[in-house]
Amino acid sequence: MKRVLCGSLALPLFLSTACSTTGGGTPPDDSSSNVNPSAGGAGQHTGSSGNKAGTTGFTFTGSGGTASQTTSTAIADIDSGCAAQTTPAELTQVNIIVLLDKSGSMGDQADSATASGYDWQNCTSRWNPVADALKAFFADANSGRLYASLSFLPADGDEYAMCTVKNYSNSSALKVPLTLLDDAGRAKFTAKLCDCSGTTAEAAGCIVPSGGTPTLAAVQGTIAYAATISAKYPDSKTVIVFLTDGEPGFGFTPSGQTVQQHLYSCDDLPTKGSTWPNGSNCVNDSTVCTTPDAEVQKVSLVIQNAPAGSIYVAGVGTDLSSETLDTWATASGNDPIDLLKMSGAEAGAALIARLESIRKSSIKCVFPMPTSTTGDPIAPDKTNVSYQPGTGKAAYLFRTADGTVSSCGSATNSWYFDNPKVPTSITLCPNTCDALQSDPNGKIQLVFGCDVVVNIL
Repeated sequence: MKRVLCGSLALPLFLSTACSTTGGGTPPDDSSSNVNPSAGGAGQHTGSSGNKAGTTGFTFTGSGGTASQTTSTAIADIDSGCAAQTTPAELTQVNIIVLLDKSGSMGDQADSATASGYDWQNCTSRWNPVADALKAFFADANSGRLYASLSFLPADGDEYAMCTVKNYSNSSALKVPLTLLDDAGRAKFTAKLCDCSGTTAEAAGCIVPSGGTPTLAAVQGTIAYAATISAKYPDSKTVIVFLTDGEPGFGFTPSGQTVQQHLYSCDDLPTKGSTWPNGSNCVNDSTVCTTPDAEVQKVSLVIQNAPAGSIYVAGVGTDLSSETLDTWATASGNDPIDLLKMSGAEAGAALIARLESIRKSSIKCVFPMPTSTTGDPIAPDKTNVSYQPGTGKAAYLFRTADGTVSSCGSATNSWYFDNPKVPTSITLCPNTCDALQSDPNGKIQLVFGCDVVVNIL
C-alpha cells in the first residue's frame, strides 16, 4: 500500500493539508476537502446523534458514490465518488456529578456560643480555592463537551431535611441539575459559588459555607442521582466528584431543648417531634450512638457498592484525616484527590489538575467499526477518518504508519485500529483526542470506500 508523507495537522483551530506524495494524485482544494453532506447518492446514510443529553455531540450525514478499487497515494477526495458509506462517530458523553461540602468549617464562621471570634477561618484556604478551581474548570473551553451537575451537603433545611436521601437524589433538589457546559450552562454553576470572604458582590442565591456534614445521606443520594443519569443516557459515562473537608457529623438541638448534641450519623436522629432522648435510636437503655469510625465505614461501604471507578473523593483542609480519605478512595477504586494540608493556592491548582485528568480519562475517542450496507465487513484499507473543526474546512486524519497505537507518537492528526488486519474499532491517537475534545463544535466521520490515507512521521 502506498503512503502519504505529511506533516502533522494543528487541531482544533485549523487543518493544514499541504503534503508531498509518492505516486500520482493531488490533494483536494478547499472546496473538495470540505465534507459535503448534500453530495448524496446511492448508499447515502444519515448519522444519528444517539441517546445524548444535548445536541453538541458529533452529527454526520453520508455521501453517496461507488467504492474505489485502487490504492490512492493522495488524500482521498470525498467528493470524487469513492465514498460509499459514512458513519457517525461520537465522543463519549461524560456527566460529572459534583457533590461539594459547604459545611461551616469550609469557610469563616463566628463562634456560635459567644458570638465573638471564630470557630473557623477557612474561607481563603478551603472554600474560595475550591470554588475558584471549579469555576475555572467549568469555564474552560476543554469542558465544552461535558455535562455536569452541582449539589451541596448539607442540603437545605433542618437536620431531618439534610439527612433525607431524596434531597440529594432528586434533580429538583440540586442547585444545578445536569447541564451542558456551554456558555449558558457554565454561568449557572459560577452563579452558585460565592466568594465567602464577603469582599465581592455576589448574585442572589449563591452558596456560602454553613451547616454540618451528613456525609452518608449525601453520598447515598448523589449515587442514586448518578444512577438515574446513567439509565437515561446509557451510552454516556457518569462520574461523581465528592469534595469534603471533614469527618461525618453535625450538631443537633432536640426539640424544646437548648443543649446541642453532636451526632456522627443521621441514623441516630430521634423520631421527629419526640422528646430527647427517648425517641432516639442511640441514646436509650439498650444502644449507643454510632461512633465516628463506624460512620466512616458506612460511607465506605456505600462508595464501594457504586459502579467501579465512578467516584473520585477529594479532601481539603486539616480536619479530614488522611486515613478517612484513603479509606473512601480505596473503596472507590480511584486515587484520592489529596488536598489535605495544602495552602489555598496549592489546593486550587491541584484540584484543577485532577479534574482535567478526570475529564481526559473519561472521554474516549473510540469508534466501533460498522458493517457495510450489504452486511459485509468494511475493508481496513478502505477506511478513513475525516474531521471538521467548528470554524474550518474538513480534512482527513491519517492512519498511523503501522495501523497501531505504537506509532502514534506525538501526532495530533492520527488514528489507529485495535487490530489492523481484522479491526473492530477505530481510536484517535491520544494527542489527537485531546485536541478534538477542546473543540465543542468539531465534527468527525468515518468514511468507507476510499483508499486509506497513511501518515509516516
